[in-house]
Amino acid sequence: MKPQYICIYLCALFIMSCTDPFASGIKQSLALAGDNASELQAVLDYYKGKDRKKYKAACFLIANMQYHRSNRKLEIPKGYESLFAKIDSVYKAMFAGMSSQEILKFKAKKSDSIQKVLGNEFKKLPQASERKAPLDVTTIKADFLIDNIERSFKIWFNSPYAKELSFDDFCEFILPYRTTDEPLIFSKAELDSMFHQTLFADNMSGIRNRIERYKAYVSKFRWLTYYMSTKKSLGLYDLYLEQFKMNCHMITSWTTNIMRSNGIPTVYEYTPQWTDRARRHFWCATPDSLGILRPYTPPKNNLMEDWESDLKYAGKVYRKTFGANKQTPYFLHSKGEYIPDEFSTPLLLDQTKRYHKTGTLELDFPVETGNKLAYLCAFRRNDGNGLYPVAWGIINTKQRKVVFEQVPDSIVFFPAYYEGEELIPLGNPVMLRNDSVISYNGSSDTQQMTLLRKYPPKRRFQRMWQRLAGAKIMAGNKKNKKFKTLYKFTKGPEEAYLHEVRFSNEREYRYYRFESNKRIQSNIAHIEFLGKYSNQHYCCAPTPLPIFPNDSTSVDSNGLWRIDNKLTYKENRKHKAYDNKMETYVSSSMITLDFGVPVQIEAIRYAPRNANNMIVIGDKYALYYYDKGWKRIGAQVATANYLTFENVPANHIYWLSNLSNGNEELPFYYQNNTQFFINLTPMREE
Repeated sequence: MKPQYICIYLCALFIMSCTDPFASGIKQSLALAGDNASELQAVLDYYKGKDRKKYKAACFLIANMQYHRSNRKLEIPKGYESLFAKIDSVYKAMFAGMSSQEILKFKAKKSDSIQKVLGNEFKKLPQASERKAPLDVTTIKADFLIDNIERSFKIWFNSPYAKELSFDDFCEFILPYRTTDEPLIFSKAELDSMFHQTLFADNMSGIRNRIERYKAYVSKFRWLTYYMSTKKSLGLYDLYLEQFKMNCHMITSWTTNIMRSNGIPTVYEYTPQWTDRARRHFWCATPDSLGILRPYTPPKNNLMEDWESDLKYAGKVYRKTFGANKQTPYFLHSKGEYIPDEFSTPLLLDQTKRYHKTGTLELDFPVETGNKLAYLCAFRRNDGNGLYPVAWGIINTKQRKVVFEQVPDSIVFFPAYYEGEELIPLGNPVMLRNDSVISYNGSSDTQQMTLLRKYPPKRRFQRMWQRLAGAKIMAGNKKNKKFKTLYKFTKGPEEAYLHEVRFSNEREYRYYRFESNKRIQSNIAHIEFLGKYSNQHYCCAPTPLPIFPNDSTSVDSNGLWRIDNKLTYKENRKHKAYDNKMETYVSSSMITLDFGVPVQIEAIRYAPRNANNMIVIGDKYALYYYDKGWKRIGAQVATANYLTFENVPANHIYWLSNLSNGNEELPFYYQNNTQFFINLTPMREE
């Protein structure tokens, strides 16, 4: 080690007392900092003996910097900053004096011109470049950290939303210069300059009003950037581009930084997996006027706005922290013990008890192992043995037990542990129910199973189906004139299968139309028009209705043909409304078919938007049951819209897998001749 670094190292040891909780972390960060150690030391020297709280804040940041880095270092050409500043000016000119709700409801009569001008300017800009980013301790300078600390304390003392925070909460809700692994492009000062005027554009008090301003701003900014897309991420500017709207990780990270910089205490929370979907999700949490922490997914939601539709279906929930947590697998594991990627960071804090009723789960652990940790897993089809770790528990080798904390009630988990890097099932599925443990160990009985789905209907699709109430089937002989209503839907369908609707029609019309209620999106996956055979049209057999066991309604009616324009039917079949594909759909409010020559239509067959997770004729399926791991029962090709399996072991958790198509699948249990998908329907009490 060079003499100057030895001096810095000894100085650091001198200023850190043995009782300092950050002493060890600071020592490690300085050792990792290399040539940048003097910059970190300068921050400590700046506050040492001058301001106890600011010195402690500096210690907190530097001790934990060793765990932080950007996922990439971005080089964004200067032209982007000026262009987005111009769009910001356009926004402020267009919406000056308007409330958040007025901005959100605003719809331009002529929307394209300004969008296209801005889009053309964007196309002229060079692409951003990126490279691997080093650890924060090796690059962040003293001036940056000191400015961050000074501004954070100013926010803490002056913001009406932050001044009641404890020091420990301040260190996580306001102080951090980053949230997760986002590129470090903007400082607190820059984010305050960019967003303060917009977030505080009215005199209304309350955090909800600030978040509502943010919703309105991002919404209309994305409207202004409609014709912009890029091959490379643009860091914070991704917020403004519609193409990145599904990147909830980066959106949440940047939103958290923006809120903190503007005096709004915010943290980043996430679920490693939904209870009903094999996906992660990330969102913000901010205290309301009573100081109660409320979650929301930015930028389209305010506090708790997406609770009923989404967030209450989160499984285990964790906060991404700036400070390291000693009670994470990162620190708890034994030497050489494998840690799954989900828990390979010390920057986690379990928050499940804020989202669910939770309890402590103690299970037998009869395995000889040197490991200190076992896991509760969710189901995930594409991960090895169908299991994905979402929670950890501590093994007590003397008592041969493993204990899991903050286990959510009424959610099925699959216990497991690691041998090397292989995940090994530990017993059978378990669930906490009102502090009692329900185990799914099966029985010696067998049963016949009739199955209709591999995955439950999606909640958002079910809401779409109900919005079909009030839709109309209409007809006319002049495309732009008023059409006659032939049929009006009184309610939406309850399932996503093909449905037939018959109506009284005594006349021939050239145009037939499906029109949604109040011109909302139709979300129709497929539609076809039926009538008697016509030599002047292309006629073929209708798409068969679904075939269910012992269901006479699934038998096709005779006498009607699927009718289409004789000249354009091939081109029509490329349209999403007529392509016979359940996975595609039409979002427009009207679907109009020009038959060329008038024809008498007496019925339609249609299917609402869906994910085609029913039983599909011609696809091959395999059925499994869980008995200390997934065991295959058998496989068959569907010849109807249901499957029947014989001699299935009873009282287990089951998994139906489509071997031909699709990825979405969810285990279920089977009771009273019915499938009940786990975590979504009441579990049996036995």
